[in-house]
Amino acid sequence: MKTKRRDIKLNTEPQPTAADALAQIYNAAYAHAQTNPSFQHPATFNIRTIRVYDQIEAGSLGFVGIPTGCSHFEKLIRGIIGAAHKNYIDNIKPSVQSRRYCRDLSPPKPFLERMKRLTLTPAAFHYEKAIGLELEGFTTHTFKEIETAIPYFARVVGDGSIRTNNPEENAAEIKAVFPRGTLEPRLYQLTKTLRTLGMKCNKSCGLHVHFDMRNRTAEEVLRLAKRADKWVKALAELVPVSRRDQHYCKFGISASGHDRYRAVNFAAYHKYKTLEIRLHSATFDYAKILSWIRLCELILAIRYNPKEADCLGTLGQLPLMDYEASYWKARHRAINPNQYNNTAGSQTEENE
Repeated sequence: MKTKRRDIKLNTEPQPTAADALAQIYNAAYAHAQTNPSFQHPATFNIRTIRVYDQIEAGSLGFVGIPTGCSHFEKLIRGIIGAAHKNYIDNIKPSVQSRRYCRDLSPPKPFLERMKRLTLTPAAFHYEKAIGLELEGFTTHTFKEIETAIPYFARVVGDGSIRTNNPEENAAEIKAVFPRGTLEPRLYQLTKTLRTLGMKCNKSCGLHVHFDMRNRTAEEVLRLAKRADKWVKALAELVPVSRRDQHYCKFGISASGHDRYRAVNFAAYHKYKTLEIRLHSATFDYAKILSWIRLCELILAIRYNPKEADCLGTLGQLPLMDYEASYWKARHRAINPNQYNNTAGSQTEENE
């Protein structure tokens, strides 16, 4: 029998970003839980019936419900209810009562602060299928300023392999994890923020994509990595010369898992339960990143090795949409002008 959905009206104003919206909804929910008499009667409120997470993440606030469900957000909301209703924990199943977020009945800390302390893994965010990204670059902003600006599903760390253009610039690696279902809007949000921060890149920077392999065995992932390596090697002309079989993204699989500097990095499975593809050059362009992710997803999905051919011939073996094939042919022409009649210099991500 379905339980009737019950929303809580929070007097909130629309916010410019999803992060601001989430922070506001969190604080407003806590204030509501402290003042609303209905929380004295747990039978009148079923926290599990509320399903408006996407509405809030889009930043469209006004009349909304508190979002919960099978996600990290439910943990936060249980803390809110617990802080306002001393008997709430009695209405939770015994198997759940011992969990940390049910024991902690202290007033919750600001939403973004708690979210940004989560380990940046699909399991911590309860993502069923995830994509991870590492974007390398540099900017004049400090790490603190970057950390404040980027969304809660991203982190900033240092990277000693990045060479900045000027001494006053700070080398930074932006790590992010996305649920595959909302990759596009979240990636757009992140790249827009990084461009606003003035993030730049050069030949010392790269773009690394992690594909979720939690549901596969090491043997399965190793076979997949070997096949993917053959494809990316055959398609190497789709990336700048500086990324082709260089020290940080060599071709060939390290089956031992000790050498992570591979174009297709099997070692990532042992550490993160992912398969990492490191070949692409650095960029903060949303369309370029998304196009590369989709190409890699296609390579990982097919079950055959490429037939011997040049780069464009190998590209023709993939079941690409017309617009995707046109995009990659144009990229090939731009990066390899010496193979065409047009000898104009190439323009790649390295000089964004």
